[in-house]
Amino acid sequence: MFMKYQVFVCADPEFEADMGNLVKIAIMIQDEQVHVKLQLGGIFIDPYALLSHIIQEQRVDSIYTFATGVFGRKRGIKLAQKIKMFDKQAKLILSTIDILRSYLIFENNVTVLDCIDLKKAEISFKVA
Repeated sequence: MFMKYQVFVCADPEFEADMGNLVKIAIMIQDEQVHVKLQLGGIFIDPYALLSHIIQEQRVDSIYTFATGVFGRKRGIKLAQKIKMFDKQAKLILSTIDILRSYLIFENNVTVLDCIDLKKAEISFKVA
């Protein structure tokens, strides 16, 4: 039996549709070995709704992508910390328009897979 990872997106309203679609496409284009191991678990605008869902469904070993004001009021950082307390194996990807404040990830001792600069991604999508 193989592990199937749920992929969750938590995005502010202005990023929600784009991030949700990007994650769906990213899962779809994977080769068959990877594709069968990934499934979109849900797209959330409210970080507390995501956290509640994770706890209620007893989700572990999931992948979480945050496209939020991650560093504004440390909202994304706090959510990441709470998810890590519940799911120690959680894989976190933070997306932000304020990449210069990414030092807060280290300052708050949050382990992430990646931190993506949404401003840079926006430019590359427009150019392509």
